[in-house]
Amino acid sequence: MSLVATLLTTLFFASLSHAAPNVKPVPVTPPLTPTGPAKRSLVMEESDWKPWSVNLVTGYMDYKEPGLMREYGIMSGVQGIYSYLSDSGVQYQGEASFLLGQLKYDGGNLAGKRYTQPTNDWIIETRGTIGLYRNFTPSWSITPYAGLGFRDLNDKIQGSGSYNRNISYVYLPLGVQLAGFFDQTWSLSLTGDLDLMVYGTVISSLSDVDSSAPDVTNHNKGLGGRLTASVRKDLGRWALRFGALYQKWKIDQSDGVKLTIGSTTGTLYEPENEFDFFGFTIGADF
Repeated sequence: MSLVATLLTTLFFASLSHAAPNVKPVPVTPPLTPTGPAKRSLVMEESDWKPWSVNLVTGYMDYKEPGLMREYGIMSGVQGIYSYLSDSGVQYQGEASFLLGQLKYDGGNLAGKRYTQPTNDWIIETRGTIGLYRNFTPSWSITPYAGLGFRDLNDKIQGSGSYNRNISYVYLPLGVQLAGFFDQTWSLSLTGDLDLMVYGTVISSLSDVDSSAPDVTNHNKGLGGRLTASVRKDLGRWALRFGALYQKWKIDQSDGVKLTIGSTTGTLYEPENEFDFFGFTIGADF
């Protein structure tokens, strides 16, 4: 009997010693390391990637035909960007912007008189690019890209003796984006591209001056470029972005178009010209 009691006692205390389950420690999974600003928008989860960016833009425009005329002033508008990065590292991006402003014209009119007048100008620009995204460090990426762009500047000088001009470019942007993050909420993006004009036209509505005059289309060639920089603060479901940009176009003298107005016959050229825009942006990513 004492042997049975001893065995029962031993089993009882053994069961008490194993009453608490032998729980293995759960390994702590380290947080995902962002593979770059374009891929994860510098957040911890792929599902939080923010492909859309909407920005307000304001800046100073300076358009000049050396020795002939100049237009300058403030233009403001909106910009929208959509980005998509495939699993294979191919980045697709679409962009559209609209700027509007009343500038100051300082030059001459079709009659050869020199004067200053306000102008009403607007610019529409769209572009699409495709690039190859690569990380060269855990926190920095580089994306060379190429694409197709369209830019349209409409210029209407007020006052008599002036006419509307519509300047359009089809161009190829070739550039590179450098992007990286400092921590899980702050990031920096830098881009620069060279814009090769494929096709350019200037439509001069001379009928605004004289109803008997024809509207003339000149063709021109030129080269442009753009630099942008932006800093972003991630706030969870959305992010706040601040940026700066500089855009430049340098255009050669156009081809000549012969025209006759009344008893006068001549050739109309668009002179060589330069366009500069210095701007700032503020917006949100989501």
